[in-house]
Amino acid sequence: MNAWNAPSRKEAAAKYHHDRAERPLIVEIDRRRLKRLRCLMQSGVSLEQVRNEINDPRNRPTPNVVVDAIMLAVRERGLVALKERATAERLERCDAAARAEINQRIEKLGLKP
Repeated sequence: MNAWNAPSRKEAAAKYHHDRAERPLIVEIDRRRLKRLRCLMQSGVSLEQVRNEINDPRNRPTPNVVVDAIMLAVRERGLVALKERATAERLERCDAAARAEINQRIEKLGLKP
């Protein structure tokens, strides 16, 4: 788009508000996460506590790459791979949703303990 065809600021603002569709934010935040973040903004919370809370891996969903790594090990070596140290450590770091997905994928492979 060249400068001559660029929308005016007024047109850009109108498009922004239209795209919002009456939502207060363009990006939606999970209510539980928003509540946790608001708690971290309280006056008695130190910056170190905030940093530790936000960076704690238990407070984030399991990355897909971890699930994929576990499934690769299972496909290559079977269910015995779940007892191997590296795979077991990955499993320990998984949240409930990731574990459910792993179980579902294992069932699709037809593997049973």
